[in-house]
Amino acid sequence: MPIQVNCPSCGQSLRVPDELLGRNVRCPQCQTTFEAAGAAETAAEESPSFEQWQTSETPPPSSHERARQAIMIPAILLLVVGILGVLLSGYYLFTGLFLGQNPDLVRQQMKVSLEMQGKKVEELRPEERQMVEAISGWIGPGYTIAGLVGIPLSLLVVFGSIQMLRLRMRGLAVTASVVAMLPYSCCCVLGLPIGIWSLMVLARPEVKAAFS
Repeated sequence: MPIQVNCPSCGQSLRVPDELLGRNVRCPQCQTTFEAAGAAETAAEESPSFEQWQTSETPPPSSHERARQAIMIPAILLLVVGILGVLLSGYYLFTGLFLGQNPDLVRQQMKVSLEMQGKKVEELRPEERQMVEAISGWIGPGYTIAGLVGIPLSLLVVFGSIQMLRLRMRGLAVTASVVAMLPYSCCCVLGLPIGIWSLMVLARPEVKAAFS
């Protein structure tokens, strides 16, 4: 029974008798000589063997890759907490310096706050008035101190999370996770659960081995 083959040069479809299979034939279209192979033989040559299928499978990820996948999300979230901490601490520092240069603005804000509560500064008792003055005097320095403390701590969290992503300096990554949980800014609301998650991941044996 004739077998249909295609010329490898011009693609012309040819019908080759069974007795010519495996022998050289000439294409009448382009005069190219080639070996005629059957469809079954060609398919067998092109299809991979069982051993080839076995060796072509994607190998399972190594322990180092599994550790990298495990720390990826908590490290990125820890980095976000650190960046937010830097921004918020910078705002504290700027606000504190601004209020320190404008103490009358702080007293005016305290006066407005008391009036919203139905009170007036003139009607306060002497000890209450002294407390209001003390609070007014400490608002600016308080913001400044919070900014000066928060900026280096937040930078530590940022640097530690970057090293965690790179699977380096595990001690610094642990320290950054702990610092993220400290209430030095409003970011501790996010830093507490993320820091706990990060510490749990860093305590896994395969993650410890990946750092070393």
